[in-house]
Amino acid sequence: MRELNANDIVGRRSDLTMSLGIYPVFNPPVPEAKFDGLGGVLAMQFEALDALAREHGITSLTSFGDTREVPADFDGPPEDLEQVMGPWEHWFACHEGRLAFEALARLINTDPAAAQSLKAPDAVVHELLGIAQALSVGETRGAQFRLEMS
Repeated sequence: MRELNANDIVGRRSDLTMSLGIYPVFNPPVPEAKFDGLGGVLAMQFEALDALAREHGITSLTSFGDTREVPADFDGPPEDLEQVMGPWEHWFACHEGRLAFEALARLINTDPAAAQSLKAPDAVVHELLGIAQALSVGETRGAQFRLEMS
């Protein structure tokens, strides 16, 4: 399992494939908070989604993940990052995440320019709402969350 690291992803943008996915992880674990999607659409478009969020005053996706800068000389596999950088132990309120994901989905559904700035906006909305639903369950259980990528 790998934490979402925007700087690492930006630096390796050409390496992104549909096999990457963004998904929520809960603390404490909430087995019933299931995200049935793969998060691949979000992973492929996180830069565009973060730009939309910034433009419209919505908390960005990467705000809920590990955005520590990857050392410039790091050239190993993603699983070695924790050894180099140390563990990342930040968690976020499910309520805050749910509001951000719902706001992004609503923006894409109601603003044609926002939808046109994305590839497959319907799939993006589906994944955003899927994570928002999982966060809603986590919220009722008093859990915190963060986004990870694998």
